[in-house]
Formats: sequence, structure tokens, C-alpha cells
Amino acid sequence: MGQVDKEYAEILDELKKEQIDLVSISKRYRQIKIKDYLQSDLGKGVLKEIQNIRGGID
Repeated sequence: MGQVDKEYAEILDELKKEQIDLVSISKRYRQIKIKDYLQSDLGKGVLKEIQNIRGGID
């Protein structure tokens, strides 16, 4: 597992918590995305989860 995948996995763990700070999680996602040159599938999954929590925006 690459470094960005580890960071994405951490975000997914945070998204499963009852209380989340979606603004800071979104910022972290964007920072990781900058380093994600290979466009990780896990990163795409994180984005979908964030969008679902925000209200299903695709």
C-alpha cells in the first residue's frame, strides 16, 4: 500500500466515526489528492464517501 493509500485509509476511518469534521477531512483529502499522481482507486472511494455524506452530490 502506497503512502497516499495509507492517508486515504485514515480518512475513511475518520468518516466512519459518529462525530466528524467534514471541512477538515475535505481539506485533508484535497492535500492528499495533490500527491496522488496515479489516481488511486481508494482515493476515488474516499471522494464518493465525502460526497455521500454531503448529500449525495456526484
